[in-house]
Amino acid sequence: MKLAFWKRKKSVEPASAEDAIESIMPLQLQYDDIGLKHCYTSVAKTDADFYWESLADEEVAYQLDDSYILPWEELFQVKQDPDHSDVINLLNLPLSNDLYPIIRSENGLSDSDFQIILDGWCDKDKVKFKGSVKRTGAIISLAGKEYLLNESAWKLLEKIRILSCHG
Repeated sequence: MKLAFWKRKKSVEPASAEDAIESIMPLQLQYDDIGLKHCYTSVAKTDADFYWESLADEEVAYQLDDSYILPWEELFQVKQDPDHSDVINLLNLPLSNDLYPIIRSENGLSDSDFQIILDGWCDKDKVKFKGSVKRTGAIISLAGKEYLLNESAWKLLEKIRILSCHG
């Protein structure tokens, strides 16, 4: 990825106080089952705006109505790309945590009502998490905080979701 915005010459003109605050205050994370979202603005003001514009120019993200969308699959690719290591923080991603999904099956594989379901969460020491976990896309919420799932956990949960839809 070119990330041309990052290499652009920074303006030396004094910015308004509002622009200065917007450029340093992280935006609230927006997401859904499809991916991360960022409010589209026709005139980019912040480094985050320029980054999202660059992601769309490179066809990693896309624009839908008044938002940019970065699909989860693409996010995980971007996270692995060394070209993004200095700027990925502009996405305002939550921290990862060490919870992993626990899955189980019900009935036999040849049964018409066979299913694989999410049966809870455990940590890296295989201790089952007792609290409530809400998942939207690759973000889980627990105890009022948001965390980014690792790619393999997200892919597993997506496969389970697809399997349950096509049951």
